[in-house]
Amino acid sequence: MEIEFVAAGPLEGEPLSAIAVPAFDDQALTSAAEALDGATGGAISRALASSRFTGAKDQVLDLLAPAGIHASRVLVV
Repeated sequence: MEIEFVAAGPLEGEPLSAIAVPAFDDQALTSAAEALDGATGGAISRALASSRFTGAKDQVLDLLAPAGIHASRVLVV
């Protein structure tokens, strides 16, 4: 597995395996996560509302094949 850290870029383009965005306690999203949520039609917000994810240390929310972006999954960490 190859992991590469890159600066924020467009939500369309070359296919990616995953996009990771941070969240904080009480599910507070960063501006990057909010932009990604908008691009996916609110998929991150819906997943947060229906899961036990709180943004606490060591938690990960994995969204598979979200519509509207070029990544196979989104990880909220």
